[in-house]
Amino acid sequence: MVNRKKESLMRRSYKDFKNIHKGEKVIVLGCGKSASLVKEMEPCLTIGVNDISRLVETDYLVVVNGRRDFTASRWPFVQNSVCKTIFSQLNIKKIPIRNRQNLVPIKLGKKSGTSLFTDSVDFSTTSPYMAVIIAAYLGFTEIGMLGVDFTNDHFFSKTGKHTLMKRFNDIDQEFTALHLALVKNGVDFFNLSPTSILSMPKKDHLLF
Repeated sequence: MVNRKKESLMRRSYKDFKNIHKGEKVIVLGCGKSASLVKEMEPCLTIGVNDISRLVETDYLVVVNGRRDFTASRWPFVQNSVCKTIFSQLNIKKIPIRNRQNLVPIKLGKKSGTSLFTDSVDFSTTSPYMAVIIAAYLGFTEIGMLGVDFTNDHFFSKTGKHTLMKRFNDIDQEFTALHLALVKNGVDFFNLSPTSILSMPKKDHLLF
């Protein structure tokens, strides 16, 4: 059996990760309340965003926001992440992350784009959107998503109304388009959150 963690340490270019997980399944974790449901599931590879490490250490981490975008209580979990592979488009020399050697630089593609297998990553205003595209690039053919709810509060605290609710309709359309693009390319993509208000198809997290 291939030691995925050891292998990933040898890969420092985004291109090196293409299809490394061909045919496998993964869970993308945002920071909404439903992210906690991952603990009820059978072990599975995970791609998290931001300070998800306060809940679970993921196999991969996506950090696309700088320090100024995080509250003082959230940033330390990003800064001190022990995740072996951290994807980010930020200037690697300027990111104040302790384990900087684990950073893998990515290039941003098109806003609201749905290109899946190029060497740049299309983006939205939500980190999990990029994490899903990265998952497809890594070769995963079954992608489940938790913690992208757009309901009140994060999994770790009563943080109130989601800051992106004013843009929800646009974001909802983006995820719907991304779902269609993935299915068209033979990738199953399901929202595993029972409380998420996104329109994309759902699947019971216990059956994933």
